[in-house]
Amino acid sequence: MAIRVFVSAGLLAGTLLSIASCANPYADDVNSEDMRVMRAVVSIACKVDSERIVVSDRPAIPRRSDDLHDADSQNIQFGINFDRRLARAARWPRGKVCPAVRVASDAVIKEALENETGYPGSWTSFSTRFGGARSLMRISLPVYSDDGKHAVVYTTGRCPYTCGEGFYQELEKTYEGWKITNSAIAWTS
Repeated sequence: MAIRVFVSAGLLAGTLLSIASCANPYADDVNSEDMRVMRAVVSIACKVDSERIVVSDRPAIPRRSDDLHDADSQNIQFGINFDRRLARAARWPRGKVCPAVRVASDAVIKEALENETGYPGSWTSFSTRFGGARSLMRISLPVYSDDGKHAVVYTTGRCPYTCGEGFYQELEKTYEGWKITNSAIAWTS
């Protein structure tokens, strides 16, 4: 009996090790290609420069919803399984992306929103803390097609009062860089 338990435990450990070795060890790392995709997502705000936007350094994770998953419980967006790359510890690098867009610490953002001093929903503390910004955005880590020519990101946007929305953005890599080619709304409030 003791030998059977030892063998079963050894088989289980070996199976778990082989499964873990198949996983992408870099799925939670932010790399230079990810940064190019993120810059493409905020490029319109950078070009227009009409409103300051703060992007959280904590990547977005899609809301759990039955309508986002297929029969195999996979979140397939634009033909790419989005669940392959959900951020656990990853953080976008902090700093200015352009004059209109800045990546800031999620903890500092949360503190600014929790310390609201104006009327409810005014975001006075947030706007003061972030140089007049009136929008908060979260951007997921990109998930790439097998050929590396397409990527999908999930974004959320929040602003004062009850403004909020989530989108899946499809991007294509062109000779000029990453370009948004398609967008699908995930939710709105």
